[in-house]
Amino acid sequence: MPRIIATASSLPSTYYEQTLLAQTLEHYIASLERPFEGLWLVADIFKNAKVRGRHFAIPLDSFYEPLDIGQGHRRMVEERNALCANALSRLFEKSGVAASDITQLTSVTSVMSIPSVDAEMMNRFGFRRDLKRAPLLGLGCQAGAAGISRVTDYLHGHPREAAILLGVEMGSSIWAGPLQRDLEHLLEQLQRDSAVYPVILSQVVAASLFGDGAAALLMVGDEHPLATKPGPRVVDTRSVFVPGTVGLMGMNMEDAGPRNVLGVDVPEMASRTFAEGLGTLLAEHAVDASRVAHWFIHPGGPKVLQELQAATRLPDAALAPSWSVLHDVGNLSSATVLHMLDQHHDANGAKAGELGLLTAMGPGFSEELVLLQW
Repeated sequence: MPRIIATASSLPSTYYEQTLLAQTLEHYIASLERPFEGLWLVADIFKNAKVRGRHFAIPLDSFYEPLDIGQGHRRMVEERNALCANALSRLFEKSGVAASDITQLTSVTSVMSIPSVDAEMMNRFGFRRDLKRAPLLGLGCQAGAAGISRVTDYLHGHPREAAILLGVEMGSSIWAGPLQRDLEHLLEQLQRDSAVYPVILSQVVAASLFGDGAAALLMVGDEHPLATKPGPRVVDTRSVFVPGTVGLMGMNMEDAGPRNVLGVDVPEMASRTFAEGLGTLLAEHAVDASRVAHWFIHPGGPKVLQELQAATRLPDAALAPSWSVLHDVGNLSSATVLHMLDQHHDANGAKAGELGLLTAMGPGFSEELVLLQW
């Protein structure tokens, strides 16, 4: 079975307390001088997100005079590349493996660029020229878990090889112009159409959750020389897709730029698909949830975690790592579960034979689950 033998994370040095972010957004909306009866809700929404603060690679220095779309995108790609390079440098340092030893690189992100981020990293590190690259785009928060599954599939067919999964997200990029332009546009629309009101609140909710970060995993096939090193083996994976739900969650490109889509049914849908996938995956291995000692559940937000726990009756301890990462750094989208694995790996928190369950939900609507064993 493929094994995860090293992990690394990279978070921007700039960290903003949630209260400051709420005040910044509240003051901006007020400065637009458009009637908006929901202004008082901004502080409550940010407080209810259960986030203490978030790392931003793009500071708020130009929040009131944001970059245009082209400048903002170039800045986002530049900062994304720096985060990825830092994560990979740490991974190589921690593992002792060289970039030239890697034969496959899978990257997951919502930051669109052509060429993709893996090509950028090939120009910074000594990767092989015949490296097999697999950039995955459009899976949203689910991408970190799905990336582990897809690298596992590759290593099953190439058991003597080593591969890297790289995940990176830039939640702060929304604050670099798209959020301001979109809110201004929506508040103008609101004067003519009251149906826009919940859309505005949805954007405030999204603005309260997402942060920046990158994480990388080194995985090897079971015939690789490093396959005996400590680390969790990927026992099995499971994908769950719900037809007819493509509009429930994701990101649309509007006139003002990208806009997050977070439907009100996301928490209930996430809990349902997770319960379905978990039951099927564990049953196939004759394992009860009580035997899973380590949980890496993507914290989409407080309501997602609450609905998920209610649907599965998991103990508080199973959700504790999810609440912790949400509180400390917010939702890192695809990088979240990879960052959680890195924290767990550094803490040496598993004994041989113990099971783990990693999962994340995303647009589609869909869920990816990974069963691990140390």
